[in-house]
Amino acid sequence: MTPERWEKIKGLLGTVLEVTPEDRGSYLDQSCAGDEVLRREVEVLLQREPELGSRFLNAEGLAVAAATLFSDEPNPWIGRRVGAYQIVEQIGAGGMGEVYRAFRADDQYRKEVALKVIRGGQDSGSVISRFKNERQILASLDHPNIARLLDGGTTSEGLPYLVMELIAGQPMVEYCEARKLSISERLGLFLQVCSAVQYAHQHLIIHRDIKPGNILVPDDGVPKLLDFGIAKIVDAQNELEQLQSTLTIFRVLTPQYASPEQIKGEPITTASDVYSLGVVLYELLTGRSPNGEIKGTSQDAIRAMCESEAIKPSIAVRTSTGATTASDDSAQGGSEKLCKQLRGDLDNIILTALRKEPQRRYASVEQFAEDIRRHLTDLPVLARKDTARYRSSKFLLRHKAGVAAATVVVIVLVAGIVVTLREARVAQRRFDDVRALANSLIFDVHDSIKDLPGSTPARKIIVDRALQYLNVLAHESAGDVGLQRELASAYERVGSVQGDYLENNLGDAEGTLASYRKALALRQQIARASKDLQDRIALAQEYRLVAHQLWANGDPRAAREPIAKAIAISEALNTEKAEDLKILYELAFDYEVSGRIGYPGDTSATQKVLQDYRRGLDVNEIVLKLKPNDIHWLHGYSTDLGSVGNMLEASDPAEALRSYQKELEIDRRLTQLSSDVRFKRSVAIDYGEIASVHDDLGEYQAAVKNNSKDLAIYDELVRSDPKNVLLQQGFAITYMNTGATCARAGQIARALEYSKRALEIMQPLVVSAPPNGFQRGVFAAMLVIRGTILTRAGNPDSAITQIEQGRTIYEALSKTGAKNVSNIAEADVKSGEAALKAGHDQKASDYFHRALTIAEPSIATDPPDLDALYAIADAHSGLGDLSLTKARHAGIRAERRKSYLSEARSYYQKSLETWRRIPHPNHTSPSSFQAGDPVVVAKELKETETALADMH
Repeated sequence: MTPERWEKIKGLLGTVLEVTPEDRGSYLDQSCAGDEVLRREVEVLLQREPELGSRFLNAEGLAVAAATLFSDEPNPWIGRRVGAYQIVEQIGAGGMGEVYRAFRADDQYRKEVALKVIRGGQDSGSVISRFKNERQILASLDHPNIARLLDGGTTSEGLPYLVMELIAGQPMVEYCEARKLSISERLGLFLQVCSAVQYAHQHLIIHRDIKPGNILVPDDGVPKLLDFGIAKIVDAQNELEQLQSTLTIFRVLTPQYASPEQIKGEPITTASDVYSLGVVLYELLTGRSPNGEIKGTSQDAIRAMCESEAIKPSIAVRTSTGATTASDDSAQGGSEKLCKQLRGDLDNIILTALRKEPQRRYASVEQFAEDIRRHLTDLPVLARKDTARYRSSKFLLRHKAGVAAATVVVIVLVAGIVVTLREARVAQRRFDDVRALANSLIFDVHDSIKDLPGSTPARKIIVDRALQYLNVLAHESAGDVGLQRELASAYERVGSVQGDYLENNLGDAEGTLASYRKALALRQQIARASKDLQDRIALAQEYRLVAHQLWANGDPRAAREPIAKAIAISEALNTEKAEDLKILYELAFDYEVSGRIGYPGDTSATQKVLQDYRRGLDVNEIVLKLKPNDIHWLHGYSTDLGSVGNMLEASDPAEALRSYQKELEIDRRLTQLSSDVRFKRSVAIDYGEIASVHDDLGEYQAAVKNNSKDLAIYDELVRSDPKNVLLQQGFAITYMNTGATCARAGQIARALEYSKRALEIMQPLVVSAPPNGFQRGVFAAMLVIRGTILTRAGNPDSAITQIEQGRTIYEALSKTGAKNVSNIAEADVKSGEAALKAGHDQKASDYFHRALTIAEPSIATDPPDLDALYAIADAHSGLGDLSLTKARHAGIRAERRKSYLSEARSYYQKSLETWRRIPHPNHTSPSSFQAGDPVVVAKELKETETALADMH
């Protein structure tokens, strides 16, 4: 009975059982539709219902009943219970036993198994001995690619049996043919089989009957090695017994897959399994046997299998007219394409495994498998092409007894030396070619497209591929300083594309840090082995890259150590060799990054940062006198001018504006000298910085005008390179800055539109790169600014929701060491202002007081934190506004109104005292949040005092 027929019977039977007995006849008339055989089979099973009782619907019990009732040829084992197992049907037969599908029937647990017993007529002492041997072998093996032994015992007749896991699969060759697997997929399956055989060899077991039929592959694609019936346990002291059993073993082995030494009755070693695996692999890849079609007597067949060399697999597939092979799949391009795939490495690998002399095959299955793995990864293989000279020497050795042994040895040695030298030259040439290709990709192809719009993904692919090549070479050339330099450069370029804040990148900030650290480790090794000046400069650069990325990822404290090391190396080099342009460039860059990182926890941080930037400017100015049109130096000078402007903006906005305008002038010049996208981006940033100064001074229309220029440039850049994360991030920031300025200028609708668009662009960037501390800080600020815009637009409740989200991000960042305490306080102030506008007086009071608690410790330092001063000034004025609002409520008693007015006066006075501590109060805080106005606070204080005086 076929499985399909059985499923049909079982399905119909399950439905009939739900019908009352008196209605079953008419139901079967309709359901069987004239199929009398089907109706009869169901009725026969229904007759067993009373006998089987409640277990009738059990799948195993039903199967036993069906097998017993419908078997064409009665089998005494079907339906029989052996030990704890009930036999259902026969599923196979081996050299000495029969295999049945069975299930555990002792109510301990339910599991289908394969149960093997000695076949009828094969119960001689030697067969039973071998059967018990197989059981013992399987009991000692535990490997995912070997069928597991589950149980064993002896039948009532004294015959041994064993119980194995049931493998529902196809023989490996059939499995591959049915699915049209490619060469690499077939090799992948084969490697798993090699793993199983090598495992058996490590446990001193030789299989001796490896063939496709003993390798089943289930639907999960994990091959299982079966049938250890003629396997032997290796025992060096048992040679006599091995020789005596040769004839018996020959009768049960499979000659087509047996090694020559097995067929000739010679001692068996693990090399025999290597040969059998070679035959299986030959058939797996070509669809034919390596022995070809043998004609003549049995002696002719034995002679052919023991002496005739196999045809190369690449040639065999051209002439094969037999079984299906991988070439039948049109996707493989036919037999010619398959021939090309097999030619070379695979030819040599397979023929090495199939050599007639055991000592000339692979020394182990692991060595065989390793050559296949090397082939799959495009590495040189151990197998060497057999030569005509060697074939001749072997022929003479077999047939010319008069040839002197010494002559043969000389021929073999000379042939080996020639092959070794030739292969060494080929390997070196291949090494050099791959190295040249990798370097061409990194330095020529990558750099030629680096500045093209939209090239970021392509750059990543190019550098990744080059790095793969170099990593492979590095394993084969440890200690090669030149190769280490190339690897370090490759890691730097990969890092810059992954997520470097200063480069066009793909948003993987943590990936960048990891790549830079790998490059640093290589540069450190190189510096220890080299006295070259360039290697020391490169080491300083690597420390600087790691430091800058740590800062960008939100860890400025960790960044201080590597940037300090970079500066120390560069300053020492500058002392040794003054006015070297490469050293000066690195030194200026180190100063700039040091200023950007800052000095967390240092009370004199502001002055130190400003000193770093000015040192960088000094170095740039020295070089630009010599090379006024040098792009790198102009860019460095421009960057330092912007950094100085940032530092001066809070204390001297007029001087900051002059720095920004000079920076804009240089960056415009750079766009004329180079097409590099970063220079055009710098011009956009310059407009934004100029807008921020106008914003500080309350010149909102001028701020909107400059921010709009910034936005227009970013829009153009993003359209040309939409996958560039750096540009997307700048675009979002510019949208938010422009929106905030529009809100201050009274353009509320435009402010709402721009701030919404900013969050839509920025949020996916943050989600895709959660470890990026800088991005998360920017996103938090955007949420707070969006909240202030919503407050102005008359939607304070939504404003509080947005601001609280930003505050939550600030709190998380503060736990990583980022300087965000003042930002948290400022967010609370903005929430308080929104709550006050919404009429939530108590909520507003709580926000303002929480801001004061957070910010006050930060103004106890010398100098005090400017952002904290702005937050405290605004919190006090907010509390004053709250008290003044309460005092103006109608219907309150005079004493209560006087109390509220007194509170308001006190808060306004504290706000003005804080404002006086700010050297140059601006309309925005250093963190770019809209700030209050001390002039307005003074006016409200005067009104409050007047109201109090009127009450006397």
